[in-house]
Amino acid sequence: MPKKHLKQISFKRFVEGTQVFANDYDIVGHPELEIRTCWEEPNDAGTYSLTQIPAGMTEVEFLEKMQPITDIAVTCMDQDCAHSTWEKIEAEPEQIMMLTWGGGVVQKGRERVRALRDIASYLSQLKWDGKLPDLSLIHADDHDHVCGAVKVWLGQPLPEFLTELYGKEITPQSEEEDALMESLIRDGAFIWIAAFAGTGVNVLSHLHVTDRDNPENNYLRRIDLDLSAAKMNVQMLINLRELMRKLRS
Repeated sequence: MPKKHLKQISFKRFVEGTQVFANDYDIVGHPELEIRTCWEEPNDAGTYSLTQIPAGMTEVEFLEKMQPITDIAVTCMDQDCAHSTWEKIEAEPEQIMMLTWGGGVVQKGRERVRALRDIASYLSQLKWDGKLPDLSLIHADDHDHVCGAVKVWLGQPLPEFLTELYGKEITPQSEEEDALMESLIRDGAFIWIAAFAGTGVNVLSHLHVTDRDNPENNYLRRIDLDLSAAKMNVQMLINLRELMRKLRS
């Protein structure tokens, strides 16, 4: 039986949610880059890739584009993340929807988090209403190696932020940085888990571990979305609380 939504999200509100991220190329200082539609292959690896719903697209046109979709990827537009997310999805190109912007599922501030919830809620409504018949997977990913969006929001790279909290040097791709990034991704993925609960759509997450100096060392680390924060050590929990406080302020 279709789920009755207590609060319907209109197509207009969904599009407005995606437009919250429309200027994210400015975060990394590359406003000249081409914005992709959500159904195109991302810009080449090594290039940032932001997606948007085409201007003027109607809901009827949108639903036509969504009919074959089996996989939706919500990930960072980063040069090491967007295209590698596309490559690792085991589906045909016409079956993939890419939602890429600064931070992916990791977001700061009321407006951006609300936009993410509106986007997830609208898409879940479509699934409940039988309008996304083949959708089966949500990929909620992000990366280490100093996420540019997190760097801007914190006013410094995450390793430097953690260096101040730990009182010792924390380097990019360290155990501490990766653990905190995984926690941020897990927190953001929960929006999608909650929205699609009961629909039969699974949510998967990966941390893209990247080494820009030695790309052959890049790999994906699967994130256990059921991992309890209680399994983190006390110092890491303190750091996570402080990090979340700063990101949500």
